Amino acid sequence: MKLNQTDGTTPEKIEELIKGYAGLVDYIEPMKAFHWYLILILLTQSLSLWERMLSFTHVFESTFETREGIAQYVAHPVHVEFANVFLGHLEKLPYAPA
Repeated sequence: MKLNQTDGTTPEKIEELIKGYAGLVDYIEPMKAFHWYLILILLTQSLSLWERMLSFTHVFESTFETREGIAQYVAHPVHVEFANVFLGHLEKLPYAPA
C-alpha cells in the first residue's frame, strides 16, 4: 500500500498512524510483519501517469503467510477500527496483493 498524504495531515499525525499500523502486528495473528519506507522524489509540473504513481510519500508493506490470513486481517475488528482512521489521511489507496 502506498500513501500520498492529504493536505492537513501533519508529520506528527503521520508518525502516529505509522505506529498504529505497526502495532496491528501485536493484535492480529495472521499479520506476520510490517515495514514502511519513506519515498523522496522531486516533482515537476507536468507529470506522466508513471511519475504521478511515483509521487507517493510512504510505502507500507504487510506480510501474511496465506491469502486466508489477509482475509482474516481485513475483517479483524482492530484492523477495521484503525482503517477507519487511517483511510481518512490517504489521498489515494492503490492495493495489489502479491
